[in-house]
Amino acid sequence: LKNYNSMVKLLTDKFETPKSFEIIRKSKDNIKVESNIAKILLKLIEELEDNEDVQNISSNFEMNEEAMNKLIN
Repeated sequence: LKNYNSMVKLLTDKFETPKSFEIIRKSKDNIKVESNIAKILLKLIEELEDNEDVQNISSNFEMNEEAMNKLIN
């Protein structure tokens, strides 16, 4: 964050001016969840997406293929 403006200037000088740029907070660690917890988390994300006051949603959970298949079927 401290070097954000200098990085944007450096990239803009080397390449063309971007249409947009933003800071994205990305987790370093992902959390593996089972299908029952994944179902709750996906429901929460769905509810947040439906809320007009919420602009962005991110998560740091992973589910294995078996858990995903349980949710789909």
